[in-house]
Amino acid sequence: MIDFSELMTAIQKASAHAGQAVADENSRLLKTYFHTETPAARAGEEGGNAEADGMEGLEHLTPRMVVMRYPRETSAGPGEHKVMVPLLSLSPISNIRMSTVKLEMDLEVLESEEGLKVGFPSQKKTFFGGEKTEQNVPNAKVTINLSTDENPPGLKAVIEGYDKALRAQIPS
Repeated sequence: MIDFSELMTAIQKASAHAGQAVADENSRLLKTYFHTETPAARAGEEGGNAEADGMEGLEHLTPRMVVMRYPRETSAGPGEHKVMVPLLSLSPISNIRMSTVKLEMDLEVLESEEGLKVGFPSQKKTFFGGEKTEQNVPNAKVTINLSTDENPPGLKAVIEGYDKALRAQIPS
């Protein structure tokens, strides 16, 4: 048997680690739509100074792009119009957020002099393979839920900005 507060602390720590893993994965997925550059590399290209711009230590994300060709009617007849399309605008981004955690387990909750104790009921098999439970019977369940969520407002704004720039390039 373990102390009930120890069980709750372990569940809380596991939930925090799971939440951080989800956030890290969302960040990794988002970065697949961008090229990453350091300010020093950009400063060398553009002749600027990253330190003076206050961008030292920050990474720059440049969208991964594809070129799409659109048919276009011109005065000389049918033609082609090239449009730069950010990959971020072409595919959906699934953002997972941990709102609640769901964990169900059979527990034995017993009161002792030191406080509440929690145990996991064991089942013993009989000689013929049938289950024979011990006297202790589970008397509690813990429930924690995981779910998906909408993209955060900042990510929505970034995607909408790229979509707006894309619409401006497409001939009507």
